[in-house]
Amino acid sequence: MPLRVTKPHNNVAEAYLCHTVASRKAECQTGFCYMLETRSFHRIMNRWNVLQAENKLVLQMVRRPSLNSSAYQTMQSSTNANSSLQESSPVEKSITIVVPAYNEAHRIADTLRRIDEYCEPRFVNTEIIVVDDGSTDGTPHEVQATQLQASTLLLLDFPQNHGKGFALREGLQRASTKLILMTDADLSTPITELDKLLSAIKKGVDVAIGSRDVPGAVLNPPQPKMRRRLANRFRWIRAHLLLPQIKDTQCGFKLFRIEAAKAILPHLAIDGWLIDCEMLAVADRLGFRIEEIGVHWSNAPDTKVSPLAEIPRSLWDLFAIRTRVRHIERAPLSR
Repeated sequence: MPLRVTKPHNNVAEAYLCHTVASRKAECQTGFCYMLETRSFHRIMNRWNVLQAENKLVLQMVRRPSLNSSAYQTMQSSTNANSSLQESSPVEKSITIVVPAYNEAHRIADTLRRIDEYCEPRFVNTEIIVVDDGSTDGTPHEVQATQLQASTLLLLDFPQNHGKGFALREGLQRASTKLILMTDADLSTPITELDKLLSAIKKGVDVAIGSRDVPGAVLNPPQPKMRRRLANRFRWIRAHLLLPQIKDTQCGFKLFRIEAAKAILPHLAIDGWLIDCEMLAVADRLGFRIEEIGVHWSNAPDTKVSPLAEIPRSLWDLFAIRTRVRHIERAPLSR
């Protein structure tokens, strides 16, 4: 399986270390060699088509001296047929999944495998970007040791902890597929809930967000009572400052069309956990259509956010977000 590891140096200058796991190397005997995480000729054809459609070259393509012309023609006709199929598809067949991680060594491998197993039959091209935000427990090592069946894995390894907002911005910058999902490393919202968000995207939504506070949401187990009370107080304050129409801004399960994600990205500044709120506020200001969807959610007891300790900074960040968003030119018409 291709694994690309990026270690930023000198303010995110990138150094790439690439290697291919031998058991996942597939060759197409038509005069080209593809370094792909595939196991069948037809999967190679579908993957080639998606990459062509996105005008990007992430395959190592090597010309061989002996070229079987009939096999090459078969490849070309198969590619053209798949191209028409892809153009008529209502939902894109490639996705990038951004997973911010901080001290997640005990579960990150399981999380990546569950994502990979879910995506394999649904997407032709899946890229998982793990952004390690200064972990001290060996999380980067666990990511590098994980072998996936169908997904390309990219690790961004930062030596210092900056916060969830920083990690998500770095991941979003490197995403290039038509759909981009952000999800927490603990999978509090199961990856299977992505089906619901994809249905919203099919209807023309630009940003589909998981929610714990709208009909259809199932919390099992829910947050502890004290934490829930603090969350309700925060929501009340936030709704008076930003996004009164959205019930739950903080569920970490959000799906973006790439046009929305790339338009939002330059306006983001928060390094901490309120990045979710900032992203939605900017999206709303720019006129992107947002839909809130009830999802299954389970409380993770070892969450990294301490509500009481974060209250003063959260209030400051909310006012800062509102001020910055007001300086963004509002979209003239809703999209």
